[in-house]
Amino acid sequence: MRFDSRDFPQNAFRGVLVQGSYAAYVTSNAELGGYQIFDLDYRQYLPIGREGSVLAWALRSRMGFGEIPWGELGMLGSPFDLRGYRWDRYRQKTIAYGMLEYRFTFGAGSGPDGAVALSRHGVVGWLGAGTLGSDLGSLEGALPNIGLGYRFAVQGRLNARVDIGVGRESRAVYFNFTEAF
Repeated sequence: MRFDSRDFPQNAFRGVLVQGSYAAYVTSNAELGGYQIFDLDYRQYLPIGREGSVLAWALRSRMGFGEIPWGELGMLGSPFDLRGYRWDRYRQKTIAYGMLEYRFTFGAGSGPDGAVALSRHGVVGWLGAGTLGSDLGSLEGALPNIGLGYRFAVQGRLNARVDIGVGRESRAVYFNFTEAF
């Protein structure tokens, strides 16, 4: 199920995304067993002041039950969640994280109506934390995350991005297209 009111999904300035999914995987071999995955994702984008100044946040929880194969385990630390941790380092049946991000696109003068015209350059700063465990009752300690990024609008509001993220005893640099969330 999904509700999406974002103005531009690849680089939202306003709106909300709420989505949830449930998947059950069964096997014909009773010894292998099956597994289920329940995923909740909430994202909100709030303009602050002028166009191009946005406060964005994301909350996500992914819970797995049963004999989950390694490739289907929940993961923290990627270009799309806790930037600053090595991809695949943190995997577990249940994950949860939250991110708060401020996005600012620089101005390039004023348009004929007096509104700020946006340049192709912007910056981003974020704070986040996540946790993981075998189930909701056994979530381990928090994985903190902080970082800065540079944005360049390649076309319209489609950005190329460079992010530098820092986590607990870990840091990483990412180059990607579109926003992290």
